[in-house]
Amino acid sequence: MQDEPRAALEYYTLMIDHLREGGCSPHRVRALESRLKLREQTGTQAKLQEKLEELNMLHEPALAARLDELYAKERAARESGDDEFARLCAQAMDATGAVQDLNALHTATVHWDEKIREFLEAREDLLYALTGALMCWADLKSLHDADRDRVPALLGLREMCEKIEAAGFTAGGLLAHPWYRAHLTGANALPPVTDREIDGMRGWPDIDPAAVAEIRAKVADSLKDLQGRGSALVRLAAAEEARTLPREYLAIAPDDAPGPYTYVKTWEAKG
Repeated sequence: MQDEPRAALEYYTLMIDHLREGGCSPHRVRALESRLKLREQTGTQAKLQEKLEELNMLHEPALAARLDELYAKERAARESGDDEFARLCAQAMDATGAVQDLNALHTATVHWDEKIREFLEAREDLLYALTGALMCWADLKSLHDADRDRVPALLGLREMCEKIEAAGFTAGGLLAHPWYRAHLTGANALPPVTDREIDGMRGWPDIDPAAVAEIRAKVADSLKDLQGRGSALVRLAAAEEARTLPREYLAIAPDDAPGPYTYVKTWEAKG
């Protein structure tokens, strides 16, 4: 059976090699390297424990694991261009790295987890508002100025933009942010959208009176034209009716799909 001191040294060595190869745990690597050196110096687990207590190093493995967790988040945010979240994680790392015992580590972890949670929830709320604003913007781009559906679309656009502005941003500013563009459905297919265009839309009337007047004028002109052609239209309708024989059929689906439908005549006009 292998002796305990050698087994401990091999364990620390294997863990250090494993974590170093992963490249995501620099704090745990350093913590284990420190323990490996102390283990070599002290010789036994009991003496190592005494030395750790003397040097106030008992909390270091847990501290290193927490710092590596924050480091991974900070690194991912930085590499994806998310500077705000990267800065928040860096602040959490600085504050957490200064703790001197497990109780302080727990307090720091709870505090910064809450701040990160609030930050991410605020982002999700902004993403929801931005998505809603863009859906309303797309509706308004496709609706006629006299369409009654403009009313809820304009209401939604104004409401979503007010939520974004209350958080200190603008819709156009969020669209230029890499995190929001990465998480916004169909962002790459969007045409250029500017704050100026969105602000202009927010000032639109619910229904444009000029567009309504234009439609009414066209309807009046069409009715006037039809009134002068009434007898001709009646003759055309009579001729079409005389040359056709209306029928009704019942479509019966096949027992097994796919297959042709069966059509059964149920009614025919008298010729």
